[in-house]
Amino acid sequence: MHDFAITKNYTIILDMPLLLRPAKVMRGEAPLEFDPQYPSRFGILPRYGDNRSIRWFEVPPCVIFHTANAYEVCSATAGDEIVLLGCRSPYTNVLQPHCDSGELFDRGELYDSDEFRATSLYRWRFNLASGRIRVDPVDDLPVEFPRIDERRLGRYNRYVYAGRLVNYMLPHGTFDGVVKYDLEQGTRQVHELGRARFCGEAVFVPRSDSSNEDQGWLLTYVHDAVLRRSELLILDAEDLMADPVARNLLPQRVPYGFHSTWVSRPRHC
Repeated sequence: MHDFAITKNYTIILDMPLLLRPAKVMRGEAPLEFDPQYPSRFGILPRYGDNRSIRWFEVPPCVIFHTANAYEVCSATAGDEIVLLGCRSPYTNVLQPHCDSGELFDRGELYDSDEFRATSLYRWRFNLASGRIRVDPVDDLPVEFPRIDERRLGRYNRYVYAGRLVNYMLPHGTFDGVVKYDLEQGTRQVHELGRARFCGEAVFVPRSDSSNEDQGWLLTYVHDAVLRRSELLILDAEDLMADPVARNLLPQRVPYGFHSTWVSRPRHC
């Protein structure tokens, strides 16, 4: 399990069909294997519960590496529901040797099939009364590393930010733009980085402790593959299509997959 989610009262853990087979290491192979014979499962339990109070919800096999957020909904029509937002893919070849060798592209059948889609943003609704689960794609744009205004963690959020995956570089997770989703309006905006410029995860920074959701900046590391130069890019979250607020040149490159967060001041226990 790479990630999980929380709400005010619940924890959601992910049990994906990624199997650890230690014996493969003895043969010089990667020990992690995606096996679609198994379903994907979501385990929901009270925040301070244990395995005796967990409830499992099964869906067809898929992979979720990163969640965006989760929150609780209570209504007269839906009853008690938990909503989970995250990036879903029907398949993964992470840590598979043929991924780096190019063999998967030579075979071609997986990437040419209609069944294959890169990771995209999804919404899951778990009905705690009926035990039913509803799965809906938010969008079909290939994205990963979803983030939110972390002040909304575990509560309802309107906006999700993510990196746009470069189609021609799949299955390698490289981003060529920053995406903003307005879940209430059902819209998206994309900040294009430009030719041969690739970024990492976009982190939201609020303007102040009292500012509204989306009032702030998005920070991401960018590498220019032509100029061989890296920078910290700062974007206006409310006007993602505008020119950058600032570009801070860096003395060295930061790996694309580097995760980060924002801390405005020292936090004391």
